Amino acid sequence: MTWMSGLFIVGGLALLALGGEFVVNGGVRAARALRVPTVIIGVVLLGFGTSLPELVTSLRSVGAGEPDLAIGNIVGSNIANLLLIAGFAAALAGAATTQRLIWRDGMVMLAATAAFAWALFEGGLTELTGAAYVGALALFMIIAMIGWTAGGSGDEEAIAEAAGEDDAGGLLVALLLFIVGVALTVGGAWLLVDGAVDLAEKAGLSRAVIGATIVAVGTSLPELAATVAAAMKGRSAMALGNVFGSNIFNILGIAGAAALYQPAIDPGAKLATPPEILQLDLWVMLGATLLTLFMARSWARLSRWEGLLLLLLYAIYLGLSAQHAAVQSG
Repeated sequence: MTWMSGLFIVGGLALLALGGEFVVNGGVRAARALRVPTVIIGVVLLGFGTSLPELVTSLRSVGAGEPDLAIGNIVGSNIANLLLIAGFAAALAGAATTQRLIWRDGMVMLAATAAFAWALFEGGLTELTGAAYVGALALFMIIAMIGWTAGGSGDEEAIAEAAGEDDAGGLLVALLLFIVGVALTVGGAWLLVDGAVDLAEKAGLSRAVIGATIVAVGTSLPELAATVAAAMKGRSAMALGNVFGSNIFNILGIAGAAALYQPAIDPGAKLATPPEILQLDLWVMLGATLLTLFMARSWARLSRWEGLLLLLLYAIYLGLSAQHAAVQSG
């Protein structure tokens, strides 16, 4: 790794983390100032804000002619959400579940993951597939907001707390925070992608592997912050719900948007599957999804020992990825 690419990666990760925090806090302040229901804050603003780094990084990767990095980032972020973030939250205080979390969000996550895996096995995502994903996400969010508004989630205040904002503040300050957050996120994505591409070229590594590890962990930092904050405040069901919702958004929103953007960069092209993803990462994503849902469904919660198990599995995954990268570069 050259010192410049390392500096770009570290700087990009820092800007992504800070930008995601600003976007979430600015969005919460603006929504409160405008008297938007807090349920919409949770479904739209918190979900969008914590996933913005993945979205901007993936679109930047496609725009830079590095679609493998985008696919690796999406797959790796979902793995990190399930094994690292859910594992960390459960290890801290356990993570309770609800029937709605399992049968609505969990099953939608499973269906989206299966559809995504099938598309990758078939060679990649077409423009039509991307449009279907984005449409499915819009439908899911509408149904979720209707259901939460009608029944009440009981976690509305906790959602705002997880975003780290208790004072609504002025609308002008809120908009300023949101704009600065978006700018920081875009700048961070630019630095991170350039640094990751340079690292891959200098070390002879696959863009997909870099995307699934270094880039994925970095872009998952906002989800980690929101989930750990929720877990520490005793809102463990919301902590796990944030993980499920982020995975849904990563696939339907980010992969869908990237698939729609790819033909604009390379007319007629689809978002092709990197061969390396099929060797390890895709299988780990599928396995982590099934395992987490099984644990949550079987015991109505993720216990601390199950959280530690998830963390151990993530460490093993990183070790296997490092071994694969060493063989590839050697």
